[in-house]
Amino acid sequence: MRQSASLLLLTSLLATTGCAPFDAEIKGSWHIWLAANSSNTVDNEDFEGLDEKATRYECVRTWDEADERWADGYIGPREDDDWESDQFVGNPCQAEQIAGADTPDDESDDEFQLLDGLRWIPPEDNPRTEDIDESAVPQERFYMEDYCSQDMMRRYVEDCGQLSATVSTANFLRQDGYYAMKGDLEPWRTEAILTGEGHLQIAFHQDVQGEDWQLIWTIDPDFKPETCISSTDGEAEIVQVDQASWVEKWSEDEDGHDIYYINSGAYHSPDQGATLWYYPRDWTSGNGYGKFIGEEFLSVQPVVRNAISEIDPDLLYDDEDGNGIPDEQEAFIEAEAVASAVDAVGWVENAGASMGDWQFETKLEDNLWRPLNTVQAGLDGWTERNYSWVRIKDGSKIQPEGKVSGDFQVVLAGLESNSRFVVQGSFEVDELRVDKWSYPVLEDELRALPQGEAYCR
Repeated sequence: MRQSASLLLLTSLLATTGCAPFDAEIKGSWHIWLAANSSNTVDNEDFEGLDEKATRYECVRTWDEADERWADGYIGPREDDDWESDQFVGNPCQAEQIAGADTPDDESDDEFQLLDGLRWIPPEDNPRTEDIDESAVPQERFYMEDYCSQDMMRRYVEDCGQLSATVSTANFLRQDGYYAMKGDLEPWRTEAILTGEGHLQIAFHQDVQGEDWQLIWTIDPDFKPETCISSTDGEAEIVQVDQASWVEKWSEDEDGHDIYYINSGAYHSPDQGATLWYYPRDWTSGNGYGKFIGEEFLSVQPVVRNAISEIDPDLLYDDEDGNGIPDEQEAFIEAEAVASAVDAVGWVENAGASMGDWQFETKLEDNLWRPLNTVQAGLDGWTERNYSWVRIKDGSKIQPEGKVSGDFQVVLAGLESNSRFVVQGSFEVDELRVDKWSYPVLEDELRALPQGEAYCR
């Protein structure tokens, strides 16, 4: 999929156009997590009353013992704050549960202790006297030891403890403190167009405290990865990659919808992660862009991994159950399914990514339909964990004046920050417009000519 020229220009066009079109009915909800120490929205104080209006996540910073003050960038509760308030997730009492200091199945008597660096750790007992050298006992206690109660340490462990143990993309919460907000989609402007490349592009703007946030996504409705092979008579022939329609295979379990993954910028590995290659252009079915006040976001790439560690030229893979699928691939898919589910749960339980009508999702494609190959420089038995997609409802007409409906989830990461953005919604377009600024695509024109397959890419 080409990077749509309209996608690159639409932001400035929307901002300068006098009238506000409303091409699509869009409903849904959004979440944003603004990184306290890298978001220019936070740094420039563009959002009035952010401290009071946002939920503050603080699982990273605490008291600076050396300078005797709160660490730079700390946004959690302080001495005069109500640490039990729902406004705070996490707190400065970075702690861990003491192993064995509890009754199984009874959390009431669990005991916690501050992490190293926040508490005094007595030296080992003298092996001869079994006494502690009193001269080693500090005259003054660590500040956190006086400040943090068992309840405060318990809350830290409940809010933040699982972040270190969970392998999830929600672990961005370990990188900074965050101001989290959420709300409904109430756009004041929407645009639904067919670009010059024939792609469906939907954009909307919404007012946030007199400031603007926007989301734009583009998909290729004719997405069909193809490659060139030599025919028996020596001519170039265009065939589908993996001998099937990717969209049809992706959509088999989508209940009356065709799904297009927003996978721009994705990369894959032929050797389980040691080498990374970007997707070829023609493997990209969609891309997304967002902007919250002055902060830009790009859609998060899928996690793509290959299952089979070594390629057997004769395809002699272990297959004990005889179902035609290598055992190594089956085991990998099962493990990836668990990891994908844990990933989604991490977003909900750690970051609060849920609303009354939806909850964060991941979609795992096992790609069992793809034939195995014997090429060393390629993928075998690969899976894709996707975070962003657009689903087009059956019966939609992606054509000039066509009626189109569907839904979407787009997960975005800050272009120059650690911020995150998640938007879910549905859309209805009664009459699809053609971008009046579109231009012809030379490659497509050449391929439409007689002998067009000579321009096989």
